[in-house]
Amino acid sequence: MKLDIGEVMHHIKILIIDQSRISARQLYQMISRTGIAEEIRYIEEIDSFDRMIAEFKPGIIISDIFLRGGDGFSLAERFKTLNPTGKAIAISNFSSEFIQKKAFEYGFDYYFVKPIMDSVFNKRLIDIAEGIGSLPVSTENSISEILLQIGMAANLLGYNFSVKRSASSSLTQRR
Repeated sequence: MKLDIGEVMHHIKILIIDQSRISARQLYQMISRTGIAEEIRYIEEIDSFDRMIAEFKPGIIISDIFLRGGDGFSLAERFKTLNPTGKAIAISNFSSEFIQKKAFEYGFDYYFVKPIMDSVFNKRLIDIAEGIGSLPVSTENSISEILLQIGMAANLLGYNFSVKRSASSSLTQRR
């Protein structure tokens, strides 16, 4: 069943880069449910990345951070050079602030920590397709929204956002 995204329906091409076929298949299924993708392709090896970008011309890449023969950081950097308006989504098993910061420095627009919640992931894809995925959001409002989603008072003093994680905080957006 496709999600209702109203009158605005963008058909975009999405490229998944992941050495795990299982993860790639799960991402493919999540993306398919949104109805926003005109076409979804998948590559395991980073050697074919530049050729695939040139031939396929994706609007969004979704890449694991750690790949055989390289990393997602360099892929995001190359993608942004070849397609400055494209969006790059990082996926990783690691929630390290250092890795997240590095991902944003290299050009990723979003960072998801596995396992990814379908509803959160699909919402972010729809935001990107509607052109609002990269709008600046204040850190205070973002943290307040997450606190409310996990059932905590948004004005709780002393709450350490980076330590307490919920399922819906499995993503970080570049600001």
